Amino acid sequence: MTIGINHRGATQYWVSDPSNEVSFGFTLRHSRMRDVLDALIQNSATGCNFYDTPAPRWASSIHRLRKIGLDIETVREKHGGDYPGYHARYVLHSRVMCCPKGDPQ
Repeated sequence: MTIGINHRGATQYWVSDPSNEVSFGFTLRHSRMRDVLDALIQNSATGCNFYDTPAPRWASSIHRLRKIGLDIETVREKHGGDYPGYHARYVLHSRVMCCPKGDPQ
């Protein structure tokens, strides 16, 4: 569940540096990108992949979040099964907080 949704369906996020000073903020309307970011925030310690957290177009959402300025690492993981190969696990390294009223305080 996402907190920080205002009455227009947009969510305000703030990114802080290691000293907890706010670096920048951005707003996302309800979208796949917001769903992916919320999953990354909730699973910041272990990261996410599309097997654990199904969402369409993970790579596209990650690319767009990186363009906003978020630090997201891609870890290649090997998998077996009928079609063995690799898949990506994404780990959010930026400190991102969701603020209901747009104020990072």
